[in-house]
Amino acid sequence: MHCEFELCTYNKDLSCNREGISLDDRGICHECAPVSLPEEVLIFIKEKHFKKLVEMYKKSGSKE
Repeated sequence: MHCEFELCTYNKDLSCNREGISLDDRGICHECAPVSLPEEVLIFIKEKHFKKLVEMYKKSGSKE
């Protein structure tokens, strides 16, 4: 089993480096230890990601 949660402390190269993990229904391991990000960093990342999604949506030619 592989947990691919990139914000986990145990994640390296898109894979959990722990042995014997168990996954929940979202594919995230129960042993996960998420990295805490300062709020301003999280806001910056979310805004950047949102802008990228809007650009992709516009390029797709969607009318909505």
